[in-house]
Amino acid sequence: MSTQLQNPEITGIKYQQGELFGFKVQEYLLHKWGRKCAYCGVENVPFEIEHIHPKSKGGSNRVSNLTIACHNCNQSKGNQPVEQFLAKKPELRRRILAQAKVPLEDAAAVNTTRWERCCI
Repeated sequence: MSTQLQNPEITGIKYQQGELFGFKVQEYLLHKWGRKCAYCGVENVPFEIEHIHPKSKGGSNRVSNLTIACHNCNQSKGNQPVEQFLAKKPELRRRILAQAKVPLEDAAAVNTTRWERCCI
């Protein structure tokens, strides 16, 4: 699905650059998921970018299909669909799927924070 189909009002340069232009996807994901593993909630560990719906099962690299996970959770999930991985945790599964759909409206704030932090 193109950016324009998701947001029909987008035109001109915004259409060409996309909503994530100017900052790293990793920074955005850390902000979006509260710097916690989406699956177990652990903080202050190295995170890996994780596909909610695995690429091997037809998932995409779109930000709406990405989350952050600790190494252990990422390995445990492997290429299972999130529905299978969290079959015994329906509330967590619903929360992750809902959070994944949250729009990118905070992207500008993330970009500003990143630049303020690096340039002070």
